[in-house]
This record gives sequence, structure tokens and C-alpha cells, in this order.
Amino acid sequence: MKRRKGHEIDYAGKKYVSLHELCDDLDLPYSPLAHKYYRTKDIEQSVERAKKVKDAQTYTVWGREYKSLTDIAKEYGTSAAVISKRLQDGKTAEEAIAEIIQKETLSFCGKEFHGLAQIANFYGKDYSLVWERLKYGMSMEEALFLPIRQMNKPQYEITYRGKIYQSKRAFARENNIGIVCIREMMENHGLDFETAADILLEIKEKAGIPAEQMITRFPMCMIRGKEYRTLVELAAELKISAAAVSTYKNRNG
Repeated sequence: MKRRKGHEIDYAGKKYVSLHELCDDLDLPYSPLAHKYYRTKDIEQSVERAKKVKDAQTYTVWGREYKSLTDIAKEYGTSAAVISKRLQDGKTAEEAIAEIIQKETLSFCGKEFHGLAQIANFYGKDYSLVWERLKYGMSMEEALFLPIRQMNKPQYEITYRGKIYQSKRAFARENNIGIVCIREMMENHGLDFETAADILLEIKEKAGIPAEQMITRFPMCMIRGKEYRTLVELAAELKISAAAVSTYKNRNG
């Protein structure tokens, strides 16, 4: 096959604007394909070379082995292209996934979410627990849905407002507050556990967040219990322009 218009490639009846696009589409490693292509200018030989390298290659993410980027992408609700871009930037597969599931749009159970935190919040799970389970080697479904083992260790018990909890995590889980939120309050503001818990429960109440709804971070903007992540999203809900919201905010604080 021949190369046209600078970097345009024809392969198997389809045109690609670059080798990167071809690799992303075929889920092939870029480096061996590009190396072969720039030496031979034969795209079919280059693809075959990349396929052989791929067949011999495995990826490890938190102790779980995958034969392809496509397999990893299916597990974590992203795309092979998104993972591949980060690998090309020098990240390992594990580092790439750790970044992607926190920052990118993920598909899970037929729905799209902005990152793992939103998935955890949607299912009423503690984000920090789900994150720890993933790093322990669980799949996404296991991390979200496996029952939590009850802990019977008196040394971890705490008392809050006269009620005994098995642990700080148990308190956070029962009150639908991410344990990471409490830890951040304690570490960043020098608060004790009870004071941090008081503040977070008060935030939930004043923001109108239902008691049964898990919070895993401080909400950016809450109106009638609904969170808005951006000014544009809020403006769309109110059916006004983002500029109008911004002007009102600047004038009224």
C-alpha cells in the first residue's frame, strides 16, 4: 500500500491520517509499526510486525494481566485509543488507567460517567474504598458491588454522638460520607475526627443532599440537592446564558 498526502496511509481499504490513527484503530503498538514502516515504507509488513509484537506482549494493571489495550479498555470503560495515547507519553498501563479513571469519561453498565468518583457516587459507594479495591486487584464490578466484610476489632471502634461504630470507615459508610473527605478535613485543617464529621454532615444538610446519597468530595455547586459541576451546566438547567449567571455572581458574590 502507498503513502499519500504527507502522512495519509491506505490500509485494508481505509484511509488514515497518520500511523497513530491506524494503530489506535487496529489496537496495535505504535513503536514497532512506525519503526518498520519508516525503514520499508511497506504498511502491510509494518502491520504484521506490530501484530507479532502485540501477540507477545502483555500488560499488567494492579496485578491483573491483559493481552491487549482493548481488554483493558473494556474492563475500565474507556477506549484503547485513550490508553494508547498515555502509553506513547511514557506511562505504564497501570499509570495510564490510574489517570484515566479519575479524569476521563467512563462507560459502565450502559451509562457514561465523568470519572470513578461519579460512578461511586451514583451507586452510593465510598469512592476511596472502590479505589483501594481496584488497586488491590479487583475488577470494576467487584470493587463496586462485592459486600463489605464486617470487622470485629474493638481497637478500631469509635463513638460519635453516643453511638458506637466498628471503625471510622464504618461511620463514613453508614452516614454516606466518603472517608477520604473526612481524612482531608483532618489533615488539611488540623481537625479531629468528630469535628470534621460534624462539618461534613452540616454541609450535606445545608446543601440539601439527601441523607442516603453518598458524597465523595466537596460539591462545587448544589441547588435543591442537585450538583452542578460547571457554570455552563447550571445555566443550561436554568435556561439562561452562562454570561448572565457569571454577571449575577460577580455582582452579588
